[in-house]
Amino acid sequence: MSLADTLPNLLPKSKPADPIWIVVSPVPGGARARFDAYLGDRHLGRFVEPLFDTARLLLAEGVAPETEIFMQHKGDAYWSLRHTVGAAAASTILENNHTGPRLVKHRPYTGKHWASQDKGDDR
Repeated sequence: MSLADTLPNLLPKSKPADPIWIVVSPVPGGARARFDAYLGDRHLGRFVEPLFDTARLLLAEGVAPETEIFMQHKGDAYWSLRHTVGAAAASTILENNHTGPRLVKHRPYTGKHWASQDKGDDR
């Protein structure tokens, strides 16, 4: 028996939880769009990218990365965005003067600046 055969038996068996529904509502005022995000009655925080930011929060709290996460706006009868927690946690939106908004890999803020994703990055 090879290591590859035994490895799956050594890893913890985690299975995705039921889908998570995040409800967001816009925060009035401010120059940049911000949303309050809720999971049921729990206020998760105030975010610019609520799907991605809440996914990072939930992943850090131990939610399985394969768990589906849905985001809907308060008062709407339908969801607006859907992803898995792991994929959403690893993503962010990049927008600069040269390209429209695009999905890119998340890079944590270091306290100084974000490393440039590509030439012309305005962050």
